Amino acid sequence: GFSAYGSGGYQKTVIDKLIPVSMEQFVNVKSDSFKPTFPPGALDHPVMQIGETAAENEVIWKQKFPLLYGFNYVDHAKPGATVLAQHPTQQNQFGPMVILAVQEVGKGRTMAFTSDTTIGWGADFETLWGEPRNGSGPVSSGNCDSRYYRSFWINAVRWLAAGRAAQHHNAVLLQLAKTYCRPDEAVTSTVNLRLPAGANPKNTIVSLMIMGDGTATQSVPAKYDATTGQWLAQLQPPVGNFVVTATAMAAGTLLGDDKQMLVCEETDRETSDVRAAPELMNRIAEISGGQPLTADAAGRQKLLSNLKPQSPNMVEYRRTPVWSRWPYLALALGLLTIEWITRRTRNLA
Repeated sequence: GFSAYGSGGYQKTVIDKLIPVSMEQFVNVKSDSFKPTFPPGALDHPVMQIGETAAENEVIWKQKFPLLYGFNYVDHAKPGATVLAQHPTQQNQFGPMVILAVQEVGKGRTMAFTSDTTIGWGADFETLWGEPRNGSGPVSSGNCDSRYYRSFWINAVRWLAAGRAAQHHNAVLLQLAKTYCRPDEAVTSTVNLRLPAGANPKNTIVSLMIMGDGTATQSVPAKYDATTGQWLAQLQPPVGNFVVTATAMAAGTLLGDDKQMLVCEETDRETSDVRAAPELMNRIAEISGGQPLTADAAGRQKLLSNLKPQSPNMVEYRRTPVWSRWPYLALALGLLTIEWITRRTRNLA
């Protein structure tokens, strides 16, 4: 709706790092009646598979899909995203405006739908995308089973959850201690493996590759820890958005891989950790001539004693006219007398 994406300020939150579109910060929404178009191959995606056959699926999306009445401006789909629907006419410097996009992020999946799903922009989307309940009449808001609308969202939820479900059966499982770090901060990575029967963990090679913009930035070997039965490594990427891929080889055979997203960016240290630092605060108070206060009874008493009523500073202003002082008045009269005598003696009056 109107407060989603850039208009809701989501480009300033962690959501911006997860969703498959880059959000525009200033021009945000547009009311517009349209039916989306679909890039080549988009209708083959599992989210879009509604019809029993490819031909039926194409009819459901291209002919039976109702009008949408608005959408959010976004910059473009991110490099790893797949665009499933786009605006038929509205474009920017990157191409057609994105309406629907999906992406695999780390161990999960995300989806962005830039229009609306119910009342408002999506009123027809919810109520007219289906078959008539009463076959003798046309599709209308009161005569529609919304079967395609429901099937689409069932597909979306199943696809979004499938990535996480598949992780339980993956032979390689990568876990990062954190997905956001500062440039000078090391991130601990842990790799768990399901090894074949009889395989020696010490002979298994595990490596981590940091990829940024499709280019390998770092390759870090992971070391086996016999105590925990895990492979550990320390990552310290440069500034940027990266995909960390853990790959395992046993006896020359690839066991599999797993991926996680890692973002390294400059942060304000004051806001990155907003927890109180009492020792630092007390030191600042001492240097600046203040008093450290605590939440106990003694601290409260000290605070109250410093807040005792004090007599306000009084500032009094007095206005004394110049003419009330005789020297100034005599000087003024003398000057006027001299002027009068000068004028009379020289016939200037």
